[in-house]
Formats: sequence, C-alpha cells, structure tokens
Amino acid sequence: QRRVDPEVFLPLKFTLVQSNLHNLDAYLLDVADPHSPNYGKHWSPQQVAETFRPSADSVQAVRSWLVASLGIDVDQVQFNRNRDTVTLNITVSAAETLLETEYYVYKHGKDGRESVGVHGGYSLPEHVSTHVDFGSPCAI
Repeated sequence: QRRVDPEVFLPLKFTLVQSNLHNLDAYLLDVADPHSPNYGKHWSPQQVAETFRPSADSVQAVRSWLVASLGIDVDQVQFNRNRDTVTLNITVSAAETLLETEYYVYKHGKDGRESVGVHGGYSLPEHVSTHVDFGSPCAI
C-alpha cells in the first residue's frame, strides 16, 4: 500500500542463538531412557534456561552492535530474564538503517486488514548474524 511513516516507533525483537543445542538429544535421552541413572529426573525450568542460555559472547555482540549502530546508551538495550531475547522500540527510519531494509504497510486482500512488514527481507552484519537465531522486526 505505502511506506511506513519513518517517525513511527517500531518494536524490534531479536532472539539469540541458544547454547548446547547440539546436546539436546543426549539430554532428552538421559531422562527418558529407563537404563539411565537420570531416568525420570525431569529438568526444572531454571535448569533448562541455564543450560540453553545464549553465551555471554552472543549477548555482548548483539548489545555492542545495537549501541554502536543506534548511538544509544548500553542501558537502553534490555534483555529478557533468560537473556535470550532483546526487545527495543526505535523509529522506522532507524530500523531501516539498522537492518538495511524498507518497511511497508500491506493490506490483506480478503478482509482489508493492514500490517507492517519489511520489503525484500532484512540484513544483519556478519559478526552479529552468527549470534542471532531470528529477528521479528516485521510487524507492529
């Protein structure tokens, strides 16, 4: 339909790469195998969060990128409690620069609902992309 107003604020969310996913099968089998000494000893939510929490390097790489690219204070980059997701609100103009993309308003053909999305995808610097599992900067 049209470009999004560059001064509108957009919530961006980036989910960081989790640690220890290569061990997931072994962890699951350890509690599921009747021959394992850990059979039936299910993990607590805290143990799951601690085991799969992104590395400190990932947190630092994403935080440093956002601070340097957006010119914001480090305190403005807030991670969730598990430190696996960062969410921030920035203008569409800043998001387009940050992600090398353009935001448009799209209109649903059947019901006429409008949504905001990027045109042609978005880009992350190589030194950051290895630390980000996925981003959801495609909707308000």
